[in-house]
Amino acid sequence: MIYELTEDYSGFSDTEYLKLGEGRKYFVLKTPYPYIIIEVESTSNPFDTACIFGKYLCIGIYEKIAFVDLETLRVRIDEIGSWYFGYFDIYNDTLFVSSDRGITAYDKDLNILWKNAELACDGVIVHGISDDGKYLNVSCEIDPPGGWVDKKVDITNGIAL
Repeated sequence: MIYELTEDYSGFSDTEYLKLGEGRKYFVLKTPYPYIIIEVESTSNPFDTACIFGKYLCIGIYEKIAFVDLETLRVRIDEIGSWYFGYFDIYNDTLFVSSDRGITAYDKDLNILWKNAELACDGVIVHGISDDGKYLNVSCEIDPPGGWVDKKVDITNGIAL
């Protein structure tokens, strides 16, 4: 089944509703039909967002991530272990979750492949994957404000070069 996030909430009045907090709503299609509304707490983190990763809706909510299995509607919450969630990036069958301090890599079943929480002190941005497919090209803020350094991170183990 193909799942898709949408901002168009028309047609969602008779769908499933999952409330994990109060404030921000995500609308998921089971393409092409409205499937479920998931509501989470609103936070002051400007990076809070969501993405579809296989059968999961992944939601960054300040210092944690909510993973909703869209087939069973089971919810798993992972703590980031630092101040705030940053971004989701997907390459091949791997979900990379960046935060203020580092990156965590998950496989398609949401098993943690590796975690590097020592890349930065105030933000990590993934710019893409290297041409040879071996590294993440990232920027890490190590001396805020504005002290950004580019690094390569091995996609198999999270070690920065």
